[in-house]
Amino acid sequence: MRIYLLSLFICIFLIKGFSQDTTSDTLGNKVKYAAIPVVFYLPETKLGFGAAGIASFRLKSQQGVKPSQIQFAAVYTLRKQLLIFLPYEVYFDQDKTRLFGEIGYFNYYFNYYGQGVKSKKEDLEIYNANFPRAIVSALRRVSSKWYLGGQYIFDNYNINDVVAGSNVDKARGSSGGVVSSIGAELLYDGRDQLIYPSKGNFLNIKTEVSSAITGATYRYQKMEVDFRNYTSVAKKHIIASNIYMGLSFNEIPFFQQYFLSSGTKLRGFNDRRFQDNNLILFQTEYRYPIYKRLSGAAFYGIGTLNSKLENLLSGRFKQGGGLGLRFLLNTRDLINLRLDYAITSEGGNFYATVKEAF
Repeated sequence: MRIYLLSLFICIFLIKGFSQDTTSDTLGNKVKYAAIPVVFYLPETKLGFGAAGIASFRLKSQQGVKPSQIQFAAVYTLRKQLLIFLPYEVYFDQDKTRLFGEIGYFNYYFNYYGQGVKSKKEDLEIYNANFPRAIVSALRRVSSKWYLGGQYIFDNYNINDVVAGSNVDKARGSSGGVVSSIGAELLYDGRDQLIYPSKGNFLNIKTEVSSAITGATYRYQKMEVDFRNYTSVAKKHIIASNIYMGLSFNEIPFFQQYFLSSGTKLRGFNDRRFQDNNLILFQTEYRYPIYKRLSGAAFYGIGTLNSKLENLLSGRFKQGGGLGLRFLLNTRDLINLRLDYAITSEGGNFYATVKEAF
């Protein structure tokens, strides 16, 4: 989403509050957390305000290995919208067991431009959806860098403010419904660092099955492949690359389709500017130091979508690129405040968040 009034950050947080410590009997190391107030204005939300941040820690059994982390955000807008979400990654038993997921509640206005990469910007429709969310993924290490496990996803969509005869009204799933799916997950993690890697590879393959047996309203299957490579070309100079592919089959509702763009997938286009059943995306980023805690990034992405898998590579590709600044919030776990500006054929967008896009 385009932010017309940029997020405001209070200086005292930048100077001191980004790296606070607290101790607990259950934690092997101190908790490092960063918190920022956020103020923004969007046409579909009006004025919005809240707070966002991230906490990282290591359990006693995890000393010396990857840090666990919990992100958090709570936002309220003058259109009485509410977003509360907590993505988490927790590591146990010397990283032999990993627990990923998200807990949240969303009452928000979403963009819908129609289907595929040929959708027109002027066809924008905005609808309201409110739903609770619970995602849990549990993995167990089966060899030195390979993990195997399963996942469960639950959303309960209530869709409102749909105009009769509109594109949203005609889309599969316009009446909302329950998302309840189970799946398997295979993970390879050869990165040298969890949050800001400088070398190594990462591969995540997920499958997802939704049906009446799992308690879902719609019957469909999904598969995602996420591959990332990190190469250090000089001290603190890193080239990061990402290939992402998402495939779906059968009666997938429109609110479960893959989409471009966002703050992590092809930055620059408006939020959910393009969506469809299948997606393929390549993006790369050059990360470099500037001065002390300040660093920069130059990035580029290209991707496409299609309703049919066999036509995925024959459609029109969309591109975007830009520049960004990073401010190191947590020196122990290398957590950055990320500020990006990306440009596409339809203009540009600004992004302010924590952690890297990939």
